[in-house]
Amino acid sequence: MRRRIDKAPGVVAAVTATALLGLPVLGAPPAGAARGGATVAGVVPTALAHAHLPRGYALELLEPTSNGVAAAALGINDAGDVVGIARPTTGARPQATVLWERHGDHFHAHELANLSDSTFSRGFDLNASTVIVGEAFDAGGTSVPVTWTGDGAPEHVTGLNEAGTGILRDINDDGTAVGNASGVGVLLRPDGTVAALPRPAPGEAGATVASYSAATISPAGVVGGRASVVVPHGDHTHTHLAGVVWDGEEQRLLDPPAGGSSPDVTGVTDDGDAVGSATVGTAEVAVTWDETGAVSQLPTPGIAEFPHVAAKATEGGIVVGNASKFAGNTSFGGAAVAWDSHGVADLNTLVEELPEGVTLQAASDINAAGQIVGTAMTAGGQRGFVLTPVEEGPASTTLVIAGLADHYHSGAEVALRAVQEPQTGLDHYHWFTRPAGSQEWIAVAGLTAGRYTFTAAPEHDGIEVIARLYDDQHTVVAESAPVTIHVKDHADPTAPPKTDLPAGATPSAVAVTDLAIARTVKAAGRRGAVSLAVRAAGKPVIGTFLVQVGNRTQAVRSDDGTLSFVLGKKAARRTSGQRVKAQIVYAGSAELLPFATSTMIKVAKRR
Repeated sequence: MRRRIDKAPGVVAAVTATALLGLPVLGAPPAGAARGGATVAGVVPTALAHAHLPRGYALELLEPTSNGVAAAALGINDAGDVVGIARPTTGARPQATVLWERHGDHFHAHELANLSDSTFSRGFDLNASTVIVGEAFDAGGTSVPVTWTGDGAPEHVTGLNEAGTGILRDINDDGTAVGNASGVGVLLRPDGTVAALPRPAPGEAGATVASYSAATISPAGVVGGRASVVVPHGDHTHTHLAGVVWDGEEQRLLDPPAGGSSPDVTGVTDDGDAVGSATVGTAEVAVTWDETGAVSQLPTPGIAEFPHVAAKATEGGIVVGNASKFAGNTSFGGAAVAWDSHGVADLNTLVEELPEGVTLQAASDINAAGQIVGTAMTAGGQRGFVLTPVEEGPASTTLVIAGLADHYHSGAEVALRAVQEPQTGLDHYHWFTRPAGSQEWIAVAGLTAGRYTFTAAPEHDGIEVIARLYDDQHTVVAESAPVTIHVKDHADPTAPPKTDLPAGATPSAVAVTDLAIARTVKAAGRRGAVSLAVRAAGKPVIGTFLVQVGNRTQAVRSDDGTLSFVLGKKAARRTSGQRVKAQIVYAGSAELLPFATSTMIKVAKRR
């Protein structure tokens, strides 16, 4: 059974961008928080909190080429093409870069050539034009930057530095690649020109940035990476690592969580948010930074044998990464994980049909369609994997809101309930309200039951209410149409009745004589249902009444002389087995003048 683990407390997320635009997210770092501020542990930050993992994933395993023994998937573009590596033996070398080209429901695998006299290459990512960036070992075993276009020959990029060494780590669809050479982060532009990224300001008096590198680039060109900062301390220096984001002309150093060290940025968004990892104590932890630099520690999956956690990439509010036995290494055991607005999930639990003996060890990338790639362990060795969201149609279940009255009066109990058709067996709901004239849906805090009960007040007039039904993966199964609450107040029913004719009355209206009120049904049931027959001169009294029991007043319309109303659950429970007074005010009609009276009601004892 699929399971969700370690839900982030206090986080509410939008289900769709249009339905909950502007819904506040609780527990996230405040906008504008200063760099180095307090860490928010176990909470998905605001900028990454408006997404849901799908109900499940379909799994595709990527086999090594040339009858090899191992493969891994490292990057995916929005068309679903995948780049990674394959090994023909159990040794670390030889190793080749592989392009798994998507063709509908299957892949065509292309083992890409290595440089002449080289036995090692690694393609990290590819863009929409299947331009692949990575590294290779030259004949002398030195790492050099390499690109491939499709399944073409490798090209040694010699312009990153004078020695022609370095590495390319990521590329966007504009064709701009990022990497590092000689301790400097660099941009490789589509025309082949190279530019060094600006050296980040160290942020401390006397400190210097000794080296810096770039690891990731967003579609719009925001770059993330890492810097080594040297800080003087008297007759010696201290060196520490910091994350870096280059956003246009701005460079920001990113601190680790409180008490942590060694932050590493592995994914960025166009808004300047970043994901990655850091060390806290002896453990690797997954973290995010918002556009101000405020840091949040992502919740851990709580897998005892895998205490180290790292975030690797983000897209559309979903963050992917891994938990592992050893920090930075899943080869000795790990689990691919993902975070959404509800917390963290072990991706192994979300695969619709996970083959026996297959374990997803690490997730390395995610595309705009929500497809996730990474490395799995199988009985035959390591394999690349692709997870594709399985969209199960939630429209098969209809959700309606029942119990709505035409209008309410202040003090009246509004008791709405969500009704499924057909029944799903699910019972996890959330309710949302939207004030009159507003475009913003607001979550009703703490309310996940199928009933929404509150006391009507003038400020409720015109509000809209919707209900949503969720499954155990916190995916929306059904959503109701909105209903509108109308609140209309009347005069105090205890006030003396009017002596003048009501609107619409004629001079022939007469005072009530021989008034009789019969209790045809005693107050009973959980809500205390009451039915009273009101007659005058032997005829039913028809029209509008105000009924007050205790401090609750409600308007009741009678078309046959019978007043049917409820005491409310609280009043029925409080007065169980007792007699209570009901004050009744009649508004008058063309035939009868207004009147006020009272009667006693015996409340049935609750069992």
